[in-house]
Amino acid sequence: MSLALCLLYSASTDGLWQEANQAYQEERFDIAAEKYESLLAEGAENGKIHYNLGNAYFKSQKLGKAILHYYRAEKFLPGDDDIHNNLTLANESRVDPIIENEDEAFLRSVDLLWNRMNYSTVFYLSLLFLVVGGLASLVIVIRPKSGKWLGYVMVIGATLGLLLMGTAFLQYRQLSRNDFAVILAAQVEVLAGPSTRETVNFTIHEGIRCQILDESPGWFRIRLANGYNGWVPRAVLEVI
Repeated sequence: MSLALCLLYSASTDGLWQEANQAYQEERFDIAAEKYESLLAEGAENGKIHYNLGNAYFKSQKLGKAILHYYRAEKFLPGDDDIHNNLTLANESRVDPIIENEDEAFLRSVDLLWNRMNYSTVFYLSLLFLVVGGLASLVIVIRPKSGKWLGYVMVIGATLGLLLMGTAFLQYRQLSRNDFAVILAAQVEVLAGPSTRETVNFTIHEGIRCQILDESPGWFRIRLANGYNGWVPRAVLEVI
């Protein structure tokens, strides 16, 4: 797993960043993770820190924490191949098998279709098509006999612009959600209600992602991608 090497502009965090990278390269992964966590605690949050932290946790065999920070890195760097590949590797290392639609198959298809461009690139591309369509319509109004091809340009530009804008919105909405979490405990019994006296519905393990549906003092009601749901203690998971 390669480190993301970049310069942090704050003098107070640059030294810590270098120390964390040095510790990782020396295979002192626990120390590297501590230093990356310190960077986040100081407010120097970005996708590269989360990515490197995920790598450090993965090397330390802390699978849940690794997956958590890979997902957080995706929020800052959507479409990044290194993050996607390492996240796939980490998910394949879980006890629980990957659920078919766990990673939003629709959005993954969108990423593949647009060569894994992030939502900001798709958004600006949509604006470009809309401008082209708008200019074509303006020419048609000013010069009605300018030719049918301008009508095609107008329709195609407007259609592609709207489709791309919708795609960008969906990607941004998915990445900015805060109702997903990752299980950090080694094994968790998912219960029928928010009490240890309730029936056990099923058991899940470290690293699986879930959606938070509801909450009660000390408890979250979660749902997996396959629809299975139930209650777990708050302490066993962390919000992405």
